[in-house]
Amino acid sequence: MFADDTSSELLYIPDAGAFAVARIDPDASLAYLNDPVAIEAARKETFRDYVVYITGDSDLPFPGVSYRQETISLVLPSMPVDVPEEGITGAMSLPIQPTATHPTGRAPLATDGVFPWANCYLSPFAEMTVRCPNVLAADPVVCALDIPEQVRMHVLFQKDIAEYHRAQKRKQSSAPDERPCSDAENQSIADSNSASGDSVSMCGDEQSSHATFSLEPVPPPTEAQVEEATAEQREAAEIAALARFLLMPRAAPEEMITVTFTHNLSRVKDVNHPSGFYAEMDVISRIVKESVARRIKAAQDDAKQLDERTAIYLAHHARPAKGPKASKVSAIRRWSAKLREIFC
Repeated sequence: MFADDTSSELLYIPDAGAFAVARIDPDASLAYLNDPVAIEAARKETFRDYVVYITGDSDLPFPGVSYRQETISLVLPSMPVDVPEEGITGAMSLPIQPTATHPTGRAPLATDGVFPWANCYLSPFAEMTVRCPNVLAADPVVCALDIPEQVRMHVLFQKDIAEYHRAQKRKQSSAPDERPCSDAENQSIADSNSASGDSVSMCGDEQSSHATFSLEPVPPPTEAQVEEATAEQREAAEIAALARFLLMPRAAPEEMITVTFTHNLSRVKDVNHPSGFYAEMDVISRIVKESVARRIKAAQDDAKQLDERTAIYLAHHARPAKGPKASKVSAIRRWSAKLREIFC
């Protein structure tokens, strides 16, 4: 993963497990609109550098693909704040060395290479997937997490996410329950199921006296059988998904936010808060909406002009013809009418 600062080795940027600097590329983010006005508007905005961690949970860098997806975790320059209404606490995070303080006593993430800022944290709730150029560059990694630290972070963050989901379930369960079905409604549902063949009734003396067979109950599968079948299905699905992933490389969708990366952390003096990154994403979204609105208005104006020209054309051709040709046609019509009166 690492190379010395003078290395000319070409690497796909960014490298999984590395810390990097990301900046939104407004031109690439808006290129699909084919709208020079949108590009010009974006160039008037300010887009800053943000320190990120590359999770490596996205597309492989297949040659021949212009852009790929990359999942990043934005580095926070302070302990995350609590969001109690969502069941999120600041303790759902990990400090990065040299920071060592944490409410739960979690050990800081030990980095390979010097992480040059203090009081920085990673959180599972500051992750997002972006689009980046799929290019090779001589840009050596200067700071990263080794595999054991990546695994430790993944395990702890999975626990945090599980706790978040439990909080969401508790929040939903505390909401007013739906009205339970009445006895009449339950009977109606049972009758409907019986009529559709969902259940078999063998009640009644007449039915039982004419029955020449019996239905033996099928024993339910054991828990071990269910787990084995589920595991086999899950493994088969994972293998199929991996095969599709490896054999069908696809470029990242062009409407995604596009960023550029560098491993050169010295570009950043002070770590910018991720809220600025989200605000810049909102700027891109606003410019996209304005571009779409202009395109819709232009289409409506074109349709209006077409309607006006069509109306003029139809009005012109609906007028009675004038001149010698028109007189000749009118005379023929009059004589045709007289002949019909005489002979018909």
